[in-house]
Amino acid sequence: MGNLCSVEPIPLSTSYIEIPETIESQSINIRNFNLIKVLGQGSFGRVLLMEKKDTKKIYAVKTILKQKLYSTKKKRHALMERQVLANITSPFVVKLHYAFQSSEKLYLVLDFMQGGDLYYHITQYKCLSEEVARFYAVEVILALEDLHNANILYRDLKPENILMDSFGHVKLADFNLAKIIIDNEQTSTMCGTPEYISPEILKGSPHGREVDFWGLGCVIYEMIEGKSPFYASNYKKLFSKIINGTFNFSDKFSAAAMDLISQLLSVQVKSRLVSMEKIKAHDFFKNIDWEEAHMKKLTPPIIPEINGEYDVRYFNPPPNAEASPRTNWSNYPKEGNTFQGFTYEDSNITFDIN
Repeated sequence: MGNLCSVEPIPLSTSYIEIPETIESQSINIRNFNLIKVLGQGSFGRVLLMEKKDTKKIYAVKTILKQKLYSTKKKRHALMERQVLANITSPFVVKLHYAFQSSEKLYLVLDFMQGGDLYYHITQYKCLSEEVARFYAVEVILALEDLHNANILYRDLKPENILMDSFGHVKLADFNLAKIIIDNEQTSTMCGTPEYISPEILKGSPHGREVDFWGLGCVIYEMIEGKSPFYASNYKKLFSKIINGTFNFSDKFSAAAMDLISQLLSVQVKSRLVSMEKIKAHDFFKNIDWEEAHMKKLTPPIIPEINGEYDVRYFNPPPNAEASPRTNWSNYPKEGNTFQGFTYEDSNITFDIN
């Protein structure tokens, strides 16, 4: 099931002026990269495995077709992802290295997470033991904590957006549905992926960080059970289950896991577990050293089998993936088709353009 998203009307200019021009440069463009493989295909573009020519470093490059961004809402989402990634520093969030544009596309140059997504691993194992699920839950919690501390509401937590690196640690990716909020600001946007969307969003009620904790409950449940808690054959049944909080536990769940998930999946927002301190102190995590976890000193339960930096065995490339993607090689966008403030270079990177 894809994303559902509607947004309150905003002036078109707002989509641009909110983007901080951290480091502007015209020195970086698609000509600085070699295409290796196509990693995935989305509704707005492709994700490419590419090598930067001068440094030989490997990146995942997300391409977004400008012609697909035909509404203010879609433009805002594309720009929001760039804004969020440029303003968050977390070991549990994919890093944005560069952002640039051509006349036809936007490009986001990101960490290549060679281990694939968590959904892939759940399906390979059918389900995960609580011990394994706990490790990934810990790193996802730390990612959410960093995002919330930076006033970022994620809104699309699901196994497909939890990516694994070559060492077995995970990071959150895909921030086009994210929103920057101030203090306890709330939003009424209808946004998210159906199976993981919270009841307050479905009802059109104002919401804030609590929707990410609902998503956390869904992900922990799915890791242990092997399917999402509100799985249904159609949207009508799915949304009815979500609004009524209808889900069941099998014998795969311990008492501690059931208690944690039940609190995270409370339909009543006021009763939902939304305190990071209380979550970390829950019995489900009683043996976790959170400082060690934040330094990535916990041993990952799954270590991807990697054979070289070009190994993409944990990805399912789209049909005709070996064909070169259609790319406009012009260095700069055409006048009138520019997304102001989109270009970005990580300030910690130094390079020489030949």
